[in-house]
Amino acid sequence: MKDFSIMRLGKWLLCPVLLAGLCFGSAAGAETTKLMFSFDTEDFTNPRSADAILRVAELFESEGLVGHFQVVGQLARQLENWGRQDVIKALSRHLIGTHTLNHSIHPNILELSDGEDYTAAYERVMAQESECVATLKRVFKTDRIWSSSPSGNCESYVADRVYADMGIDYGVGPHYTTMDGDDIWFAGQRRIAYIYSWDDFFYCGESFDRSEKKLLDRLAKSRVGMVFLHPNFACSKVFWDRLNYNGGNHARWGEWKLSAPRDKKTVDAYFDWIRQTLRAIKRDPRFELTTIPELDRARKPRRPIRRGDLAQIRESLRKDLTTIREPASWCVSDVFVAVVKMLRGEDEYLPGVAYGFLDRPVGVTNRVVVSRADVAKAAEVMDVGGFLPASIRVGDYVIGPADFLFAGLDILVDGGETALVVPKEQLGRFKGTPLEPLEHRVRVKIPGDPRSGWMHTAAFRDEFTAPRLRWQLWTFRYE
Repeated sequence: MKDFSIMRLGKWLLCPVLLAGLCFGSAAGAETTKLMFSFDTEDFTNPRSADAILRVAELFESEGLVGHFQVVGQLARQLENWGRQDVIKALSRHLIGTHTLNHSIHPNILELSDGEDYTAAYERVMAQESECVATLKRVFKTDRIWSSSPSGNCESYVADRVYADMGIDYGVGPHYTTMDGDDIWFAGQRRIAYIYSWDDFFYCGESFDRSEKKLLDRLAKSRVGMVFLHPNFACSKVFWDRLNYNGGNHARWGEWKLSAPRDKKTVDAYFDWIRQTLRAIKRDPRFELTTIPELDRARKPRRPIRRGDLAQIRESLRKDLTTIREPASWCVSDVFVAVVKMLRGEDEYLPGVAYGFLDRPVGVTNRVVVSRADVAKAAEVMDVGGFLPASIRVGDYVIGPADFLFAGLDILVDGGETALVVPKEQLGRFKGTPLEPLEHRVRVKIPGDPRSGWMHTAAFRDEFTAPRLRWQLWTFRYE
């Protein structure tokens, strides 16, 4: 993950200094902000980066804080190769997450994911990330990898599923920035947003505003989030992968270009500023310093969906085809599966893993009437153990998933023998939801478009990953 500054218009994200103000406009009121710290720990090319990693780990430990280190698998191996047991031991006292096995080496995790055959893409990603997780557990002697963070502009619906299936329930990064400062569940993981980047100390240069009050006021607008940095950027002027992997594998293993180092005075000032802001955060009663394990222990059991809930759910979905907030937090996929189960005769459904679609949902274009018997028959044979069907045969008609959802709700709530299906939006809306950035995500490098691309190869066309990521919209719900 790189270059979080609006001053670098060639990058895909706004500067976090501005991002926080744009995306977290609603204050949390009297509630405290649950704040955590995360570090994208990734440079396996430059031994100098190991010193910066150690300095970050020791700084936070000396302040009595536990950080989340999102570590690239290849870096974990390099720390062993460099003989940096001091760094390994220091990181072992913090929380370890995966930042993918290879980060920017091509094919990166997004490029591995981009294929029409989901099963093949899943197997490619699972093989690579299983290797990464096994490496992290071995090197850092930990039995649990707490989080996943995709490299750069590489959020993949395939990787999301892989990580969820591996028991990594938490995804962190700027990719998960929420519009209202809340954390959400999406595509099988609870998402914790990066809400501020200490990297801006370097990006903004002389114009950087070190005001503690402004920073703390900005952070306090979120309900939960991560403040983050890249340790390698604290010691090097240019990101390691921009020198070696931008658009292709430009260096043989071990023959990398190395960035020029930063001067000691600047680096010392940077770490002094971090310590100063940490102490200011700890003094401020608006913040509750926490960790992912603490969030995990506080998780509440899911509330079943019962037949008696369906009328209220239908009313909510008629107003807005999006996550249910009352009487409990359920995603649209939860409700869809509940309707299928109840059409089969069950009285309640305890939501489990939620899935979206592999194909674009397509609904009716004209009004049709379907019978209770045909809807129930379709429910009996429907597979809802994975990705949901993008279209469904009901009697003589092929209808969309939202069509089926509302027809099922009408039959279950009203008890009629038929249901009217009218043309409607099948997926729902992104605008105004925490997932709004997904609607406009551009991944492919487009000449003249500064928002596009990352470090992907020129051959990468992103035919499947971006649209299928958006088609997971029905899995979105609030924690």
